[in-house]
Amino acid sequence: MNRALGLLLLFGTAGGCAALSGLNEFSECSSAECDGSVTANGSMNGAAAESTFEATTEEGAGKGGNDRPEATDMDVQTSDDAADAGDAFAEKSSDAVTAYSAEASPGPDSGCGGGVCSAPFGYTPSNFTASAYTAPSGATTDCNATYSSSSHSFTTGSCTGTAPIVHASVPQSGGPAVDILVFSSLTIAAASTLGLTGANPVILAVYGDATIAGTVDAGASGSTPGPGGDSSSYCGAGSAGLSGSGGGGGGGRASAGGSGGANLGVGTTAGGAASGNSSASPLLGGCAGGSGSGNSTPAGGAGGGGVQISVAGSLTVSGTVTTQGAAGSPGTGLITGGGGGGSAGDILLQGRAVAHSGTLTANGGAGGTGSSGGAQGGGGAGGTNNGAATASPGNGAAGGLNTGGGGGGGSYGYVVVSAE
Repeated sequence: MNRALGLLLLFGTAGGCAALSGLNEFSECSSAECDGSVTANGSMNGAAAESTFEATTEEGAGKGGNDRPEATDMDVQTSDDAADAGDAFAEKSSDAVTAYSAEASPGPDSGCGGGVCSAPFGYTPSNFTASAYTAPSGATTDCNATYSSSSHSFTTGSCTGTAPIVHASVPQSGGPAVDILVFSSLTIAAASTLGLTGANPVILAVYGDATIAGTVDAGASGSTPGPGGDSSSYCGAGSAGLSGSGGGGGGGRASAGGSGGANLGVGTTAGGAASGNSSASPLLGGCAGGSGSGNSTPAGGAGGGGVQISVAGSLTVSGTVTTQGAAGSPGTGLITGGGGGGSAGDILLQGRAVAHSGTLTANGGAGGTGSSGGAQGGGGAGGTNNGAATASPGNGAAGGLNTGGGGGGGSYGYVVVSAE
């Protein structure tokens, strides 16, 4: 009977508190609930030990103190049955503790890192592992700044509230390394712009809610690509205009770039090949257009960047997200073709709920016009993608006498909006 009583006191405590030796996943009960219970390392606390001791001595006193009566067959059978019942009870209690421990343990996408848990993602985001990072403790209330994924820092302006935690050059499966900026929550106000530049595509990982009322600009400017743009490791760059005043080909991304326009005796120039995939996984930037040829070499436009906003809660976009490719430069002087337009990079938006009423722009840059002096060749229009409809890039027009052909338009990028 003593063994069964001890087991009942050990496992049948108030409030259902239980723990086993070697399990340190939880310790949930209050001091009031845990009086007479097992501690996290499996030992009994003082009150429990005292209660067990008192119950044992009182039982002995009730049987005549130290005068122990002779055991009978009935006594032996009853004691063995109680011990067996106690063993079964202990086994069930152990199973219950194990089950609770497994249920309470963080899952692979719980948002836990370094032993500290953030608000979990309820889905598996693309291109990064959410459980590998821990969000900062405070909200980011605005970001009117420029972030460079080459220096891995903000080069102008700053974020107000709590700054994000930067994880630089994180390997991305099947694609280039990315910079990951980790927020607990994020707001970009209507008058603010978060500019993104540099060598790597950028992921904004938000372990709460995000509101984009202003602008996230990952587009190219002239010969400066957006984040992750113009990478030789995956780009379908437009070809340089053929010798003699041909226009440069447009950069490829979701489609091939437009071809550069011909001039007298000179054929067309191929645009860059399509690359990437429609899921924006891996996340890629756009590709440069080819330069024009002739009396000068007008530069092709740079490719836009790749940007991903993955949100554990609700994502609201009433502002603008852009990965625009840059336009090709026009020809100058006589008999010079225009540069090809750069292609746009990828836009990927994810959240448990996504409300989008703003503007998404993953458009390629237009090709540059051929030089004047006659019937100049016009540049091809850049391809367009606003998340709802796409248009292929145009080809550069042929030049006339003493003029160059136009550059081909750059391809549009992929746009993915996903409520998980």
